[in-house]
Amino acid sequence: MPERSFFDWRTAFLGYTFILIIMGINYIPLAKILENTSLGSTFGAVLAFLTLVSGSAIGFLVSQVWWWHFQRNGTQYFYHSDERGRPRKEIGILIKKYY
Repeated sequence: MPERSFFDWRTAFLGYTFILIIMGINYIPLAKILENTSLGSTFGAVLAFLTLVSGSAIGFLVSQVWWWHFQRNGTQYFYHSDERGRPRKEIGILIKKYY
């Protein structure tokens, strides 16, 4: 998807949310590390900087995994299909016209 910007809210929001979930899961080990070291504020600043820089990259990678899952086996054409497994009428018209 080269036509999309890398550092936009679409990927950044997803990446920051993913980082917050991972940090929430690992809160106890992080708290133990911070209370045992005297570099707590430095560690926090470095962690904040890395989170700020890597949020969009992580969000882009998570979105690509989701995109791969969605596109696998032609899901984009057969999503909301009828009981016989055929695509919706509108999708069928588009496939006949442009394929």
